[in-house]
Amino acid sequence: MKKFNFPLALYIPAELGLDGEAVFSVCAGAFEAAQTPAASHVVFEKDISIKPQGCKIKSADSFVTVFYGDGAGAFYALVTLWQIYKTEGSLKIDEIEDAPDILNRGFMLDISRGKVPTLSALKNLADLLAHFKYNQIQLYIEGFSFLYPSFADYCDESCALTAEELCELDRYCRVRFIDLVPNQNSLGHMAPWLAKKEFAPLAECEGGFTYGNFTVPPTTLDPDDRKSLRLVGAMMDDLLPCFSSKKFHAGLDEPFELGCGKSKDKDLKQLVSKYITELNAMSNSRGKEMMIWADTVHRFGCTDVKLPDNIVFMEWGYEKEYSFGSRCKALADAGKRFYVCPGTSSWLSFLGLTDCMLKNIDNAICAGIENGAEGILLTDWGDGNHMQYMPVSYPAIVYCGMRAWNSQAFISERELANALDALVFEDENRVMGALALDAGKYHLYEEFLLPCRTIAYTVYQNGIDSLEKFDSSLKFTAMLIKIMAAEEVSAAFPLVNMSINTEKTQELLKFLEGIKKRLASARMRCADSVTVAGEFENAVETVMLFTEYRECLARGKSVSYLNERIYAAAERHKKLWLARNKLSGLEASVCQMIKFIK
Repeated sequence: MKKFNFPLALYIPAELGLDGEAVFSVCAGAFEAAQTPAASHVVFEKDISIKPQGCKIKSADSFVTVFYGDGAGAFYALVTLWQIYKTEGSLKIDEIEDAPDILNRGFMLDISRGKVPTLSALKNLADLLAHFKYNQIQLYIEGFSFLYPSFADYCDESCALTAEELCELDRYCRVRFIDLVPNQNSLGHMAPWLAKKEFAPLAECEGGFTYGNFTVPPTTLDPDDRKSLRLVGAMMDDLLPCFSSKKFHAGLDEPFELGCGKSKDKDLKQLVSKYITELNAMSNSRGKEMMIWADTVHRFGCTDVKLPDNIVFMEWGYEKEYSFGSRCKALADAGKRFYVCPGTSSWLSFLGLTDCMLKNIDNAICAGIENGAEGILLTDWGDGNHMQYMPVSYPAIVYCGMRAWNSQAFISERELANALDALVFEDENRVMGALALDAGKYHLYEEFLLPCRTIAYTVYQNGIDSLEKFDSSLKFTAMLIKIMAAEEVSAAFPLVNMSINTEKTQELLKFLEGIKKRLASARMRCADSVTVAGEFENAVETVMLFTEYRECLARGKSVSYLNERIYAAAERHKKLWLARNKLSGLEASVCQMIKFIK
């Protein structure tokens, strides 16, 4: 077996269609440019028998041969060699055969509930995803996180991505074999638009709608109003030209008010099916194949309706209890095309929910492959001011990328931690990988478990500053879970005993102190290592603050001693936010923290 030392000399033949700058950027350190084919340690040979995106790598005495079927396969072969460089240091192989189990492997980032990343941060994200062979990115848009040229008065580029930025990101992704897919909600989640005087009449419930005793502003368009489609069409005409992708994700999830307002006496199954069909025609006329979230077709019984064959349904569920199997089977039996869409479990948590994340991704992949899913979309949401820092989602990104590529491989937490240390954090002391996973287990020490959120985050999000508010807020949360969550999820979280247990909070605080001490021993060498360390440190401190805060409430103790620490955490949060993001959402997230200063 021949041993090759890195960097390998690499000459990229023109016929591969690879962008040299992208290759040397994504695979930094593994290769150095060769000026002639004869000087290259890597030789490429076309083999049409190889599966799409797949490759075969063989070593000989003085060179490595990459057999590929398409340009993506050649690119992923080089990424594989880069992974070996980062994990092993040298190349000692006879032969590697590699091809993905799931052809479409996407990551969706919410850029609308707080954070709007800078172009630089999005390019760094694209490189990270390329390292784990993702080939699709979606940026979830609701409201005004995109600077729509036709509605430019509603926001500015300090808080929104511009058309020029999206076009540049699209080019950056394309040469990394990543399809940047536009994602814009087009029915529910329209609250920012419906809050505008000129669009308010388009709401299903113009006066808002009520859950129990809680009234919220309108969020859902009236699908029977032609002006709703005209508004969505104008949004599409501004957004879609920024993307070379042939796909368009039109959303349509969680139209909460349907059947409660203008459509109260209408056939909702027929109404929703008609809207989907019309929106699909609009997408197709603009050269796009439409994707939509699947919850709406399940809710209104549309899975057995004859809808256009080219629609792709995005089956989402984020708890480890969520039954991907039954819902994927329903879509498959109805002849629908679909993706599975698990989550990073990072939102509403500060530090993630490791056990939920791992099981949720496993369930999605198994059900997807068993039922013929066309792809997977790992989602990273920003509910509740998007307070989780980006690195908190790295374990999910790495795990989902590895499992979607090779679904048969069992990946232990130790192996996942090693991959994070070597390929992401570049931690010489091999601390950060396991630390990131362990930090996401803090909810297991809390007084009781909640789906897709933690108690610490609930205290922050709901502004809980008294025992009475703790009780009422948690009861409302329990009601929402019962109403909105899938049946198997709400059954797993009965939430009957929701009280603060100071013995549990003390145990949790000791656990978090241990995480903080371990963080101090990390020696990261990734380009943003200082920012990453600061993000984890502040996330741990924030969880501790909202744990101590509720402990004080239970003990009847003054919380004023926390004032200085809360203020310091808020000030650090500002700097950390701006290291990766625009101004949008920063003030709201900080103000919510400052409210707790007494």
